[in-house]
Order: sequence, then C-alpha cells, then structure tokens
Amino acid sequence: MLNEYLSDEAFMRWILDRLEKGKLVASVVITRKSGSAPRGPGTKMFVDEDGNTIGTIGGGDFERKIIEEAKKALESRKPSEKKVALFRENLYEDVIATEQLCGGVVTVFIDILKPVQRLIIVGAGHVARPLAKLGKMLNFKVIVIDNFPEYANKEKIPEADEIYASKDIINELDRIKVGKNDFVVIVHGDGELEAEVLKKLFKEEVMPRYLGLLAGKGKLKYVLKSLTEGGISADIIKSRLISPIGLSVGSETPEEIAIAVMAEILKVDRGAQGTQENLVPTMLDELLGAKVTDKSE
Repeated sequence: MLNEYLSDEAFMRWILDRLEKGKLVASVVITRKSGSAPRGPGTKMFVDEDGNTIGTIGGGDFERKIIEEAKKALESRKPSEKKVALFRENLYEDVIATEQLCGGVVTVFIDILKPVQRLIIVGAGHVARPLAKLGKMLNFKVIVIDNFPEYANKEKIPEADEIYASKDIINELDRIKVGKNDFVVIVHGDGELEAEVLKKLFKEEVMPRYLGLLAGKGKLKYVLKSLTEGGISADIIKSRLISPIGLSVGSETPEEIAIAVMAEILKVDRGAQGTQENLVPTMLDELLGAKVTDKSE
C-alpha cells in the first residue's frame, strides 16, 4: 500500500489489526536526510512479519532494502538504525548502498511494536495460580486451560484473562490457536495428557516462542519416549522444549517455582543471559586501585 498521504488513523488501524492478531510490527521512520532524497525526516512506514507494508519512505531500491532490514529487526526483536546511500560509489562507512542516483544519505530508525504477549498455562493447579498472578503483573494476557472446572475457574485463578475448562484440552488448544509469539507453560501434572498436548503443539505449523514442561526426571523420560514414538523428531524436541522449567535458584514451593519460570520467560523474551551481575567486587577493586595509585603519585 503506497499511498504516502495516509492519515494517522489509517496507520493505527493497520497496526492494531496486526497487534490484535499477535503479530509484531516494525515502525520505520526517517530521522535524518543529507543531500537529495525522495522523502525527509518524519516520513514513516510500517512493516509486519509477513513483509506487508503501509506508507512509503520513498520507494525504489531504497525502500526495498529497508523493508528487508525491518524484517531482520522483527526476527531479532531489536530496534536498529540504518544509514542508506542513494548512490553507488564513494560510500560512507556503515552505509547501505542502493541502485538509486538521488545522491543523498538517509538515516532510518526501525523500532519494534509488540502485541500484548500471551502466557498460556496448561493446568490450573498449585503452580498455575502464582504463575497467572505473576504473568498478569508482567502485563501478559493470561490464558489457563484445564480439564477440571473445579480448578480452572475465576474464583481459583482471578488473574486469568481467559479460562478454558473442558475434558478435551486438545480441542481447547485449537480454539486458542497458539502462535509463534506465545509463551506456553505446561504444569498440569498428568504426564500422559501432557505428552498429548506436546504432540499436538509439535505437529502444528507454528511453534510458540517458549514451550516449557514442569517435570521431574521420571516423567520427563516418559514424555520424551512418548513424543519420539509418536514420530516427533528428536532434533526438533531438543530445539524447542524446555524441561525442567525455571532458572535454577533452588525453588521448592509453587510460588518459588512460578518466580523461577517467569524469570526464565523474561530471559527468553529479552534475549538476556540470565546470570547474576554483581559489579561490587570489580568496581571496588578498581576504586581502591585508583586510590592506591593516587597516593603513590
């Protein structure tokens, strides 16, 4: 869609449509222009995960290359700034070349717009309750699925945005339509049922961003055996499934387990290392070392 005179409302409707479907959107804005270029600072365009666009920043090879950069940013989920030369020769350092001949250099900032992320909890028992509470605190849309209505209800889990209580959990998963930006935590407790849930998820075209199973060694071995015997590739299982779940902090109670799991989810979401960053020893050594040097002088 190349109409450069779209209203802000048209932009917002297009963006909201994608975000409501759980898709990421890249915001592309020209921040600087040096020399001749089709469009100036403030010009905007938006790109979704499928490469669809609204608005234009000037068209041609320049726009095509920025759309590719926007798709890379969506994949990494990290904003970026790009300089683009609208000429072919005598390029500046760190500038993307194009086939255009306008002669200017344009700086573009690419930001990532995220939908409300969904935390899908399969199971409504002791661990699910604090998980739902923490998920809500961290601005996730919390969805709970279980086959026991006496556990999966608003009275037991008031923080849940949606609750699906049905004997047919697999059918409920079809209704929810797990997407690639979702976080799925399986804490049901019935190993046989959990294995079936995992088979269902692994056979879908789209896998969630995080897939974790609460399990000890015995249950995990049973589940993995069931998955491989069910035709799920060992390599795919290794690359997608996390179990046991949660950062290793010695968790014992349901609340402690929930905290460890949500910390692990944040680690995945932010692409962080998840390690303790205590700067006190290093910084003290540097400060004291500097003082010793000063006195000696």
